[in-house]
Amino acid sequence: MLKVKNLNAGYGHRQILYDLSMELKKNKISIIVGPNGAGKTTLIRSILGLTTIYSGEITLNGTNLTGLPTHTIVRSGITYLRQKESVFPNLTVRENLEAGGYLLSKDQRAKRIEELREVFPTILKEEYMQNKADNLSGGERRILSLAITLVRKPKVMLLDEPTAGVMPKLTSQIFNKIKDIRKRTKPQIIITEQKAEIALKYGDIGYLLVNGALKAEMDAEKLLETPEFASKYFGIA
Repeated sequence: MLKVKNLNAGYGHRQILYDLSMELKKNKISIIVGPNGAGKTTLIRSILGLTTIYSGEITLNGTNLTGLPTHTIVRSGITYLRQKESVFPNLTVRENLEAGGYLLSKDQRAKRIEELREVFPTILKEEYMQNKADNLSGGERRILSLAITLVRKPKVMLLDEPTAGVMPKLTSQIFNKIKDIRKRTKPQIIITEQKAEIALKYGDIGYLLVNGALKAEMDAEKLLETPEFASKYFGIA
């Protein structure tokens, strides 16, 4: 379980998160939503050690991650899908996957890539493997990014707006793939997403951040259906 306790964090002297406490449970898809500037990405970056933490702590299965360097946090079993482009455009699909498994031995990487073909049968089929990532569509690159985060068999996947920049018709496809990943490999999946109306339908637990603080935590679909939040924060009449 990933726990955030009384977290105050930001960038230098600019505080973004205020006394934030959350328990993000194992084997669940946690969806973190909120308006622009709510602190969603800052929370993800704080877990990774990429912000200034003024007070509070972050623990993973009882191990305190607060203040540790990012490379140590990553080695604890956490992978990260950035909101921005997460592939190397000039590398092939295979080379991108190998880069994602840089902590594994050559044989371990090869074995893991073969295993992932069952999870991503289209993007990882043999005729795609030598394609440059730059030749893939935006949706294909995003799915490749998901595959890259799985090469090291993570305990926790941090996905910052996984459908960012993707055509609307592919959004559901990506969320269905995330659900399939949870079913097959059972990592803890934490998603920040601007598209609350769609994302909360695919999650187990929903968290609403507003102005750097936790406004609500409940079953994801219940959060979506709560009139107070639906109209004010999700744009649903």
